[in-house]
Amino acid sequence: MDSFIGWLGGKKLLRDKILGEFPQEEVKKYVEVFGGAAWVLFRKICPGSKCLEVYNDINSDLVNLFRCVKCHCSEVQKELSFMLNSREQFADYRAQMAGGGLTDIQRAARFFFLIKESFGSKYKYFASSGGKNVVDIIPYLTEVQQRLKRVVIEHKDFTDIIRLYDSSTTLFYCDPPYYGAEREYNVSFTIHDHMLLRDSLKDLTGRFILSYNDNSTIRQMYEGYNITTISRSNNLSKGVRKNAYQEIIIKNF
Repeated sequence: MDSFIGWLGGKKLLRDKILGEFPQEEVKKYVEVFGGAAWVLFRKICPGSKCLEVYNDINSDLVNLFRCVKCHCSEVQKELSFMLNSREQFADYRAQMAGGGLTDIQRAARFFFLIKESFGSKYKYFASSGGKNVVDIIPYLTEVQQRLKRVVIEHKDFTDIIRLYDSSTTLFYCDPPYYGAEREYNVSFTIHDHMLLRDSLKDLTGRFILSYNDNSTIRQMYEGYNITTISRSNNLSKGVRKNAYQEIIIKNF
């Protein structure tokens, strides 16, 4: 199935290639360290009770949205049913999100609206081209709720989530902000964080799959690991032609 939101750097176009890199051996814990829109998780076959699935992200608004859709789906759907494809409403909701004072469900619905109605899903600028009416996707949230039923939703730093869930039967999927493109994301991620992620994965008991932009610095940082080159359309910035964009998948198995 598809994710219910878009997200910067989302893996909609690469999810099948990433899933093709999954190990053949049994995985008892699957952890998305930088969850985002969770395109890989939603595409992945639901394992039922045989495998623990974990979604994690540092963005509190994103985590609140996932939790509310999982635990209070009908209330979120009701809140969304009153929303229109409107520039004025978009501006009002941005102000409300910044001002606070909202319930978790109100916050989740407004954040969802801002993602769906914004350019590039960055929830900053209203997308005037249309074709993104929030009401159209409300029924799909029921399917999303069912998919998330057994997924643990976490809100931790990547070092903490890796340490917490590491085991010999764990598979981590990491999709961090891309090197040199950190300013495009709505979180702070420095060269120190890139190095800290490398160090956190270095002595891992379990296995990891890591997606990055194809960059000489990243290749040098992960020298000695299994690195595969893949490509997709470039969709990071407004006004950039969608030429082929090189990415790499790094594995420790």
